[in-house]
Amino acid sequence: MTIMKKKVLASCLDCLKESTSGEICHRWVEPKFRERFGGTFHPSILKELTALGYLNEGDLARGKHRRYYTIPEPKKCEELVRDLQMPAVDWGTEGQNAKK
Repeated sequence: MTIMKKKVLASCLDCLKESTSGEICHRWVEPKFRERFGGTFHPSILKELTALGYLNEGDLARGKHRRYYTIPEPKKCEELVRDLQMPAVDWGTEGQNAKK
């Protein structure tokens, strides 16, 4: 996996931590990416992460202009992006995934 995809996945995890629905979208992930890494990324990277099995693609919603995604295995993804030297997300006590 490329560094760019790892950075996007890390930003997805950051966004998921704050999500009340367990879903994320490019519009919500992109500011997290910009804040942490600078710059931006194209929404197609989310589709690439879906093809690799790290994200699940949801339906188009809210006016059919935004694609929503879920992260089926956040702990596995956290291990994958660990080498980016970022703070770990505690999936045992925070966020929508605390029940898993």
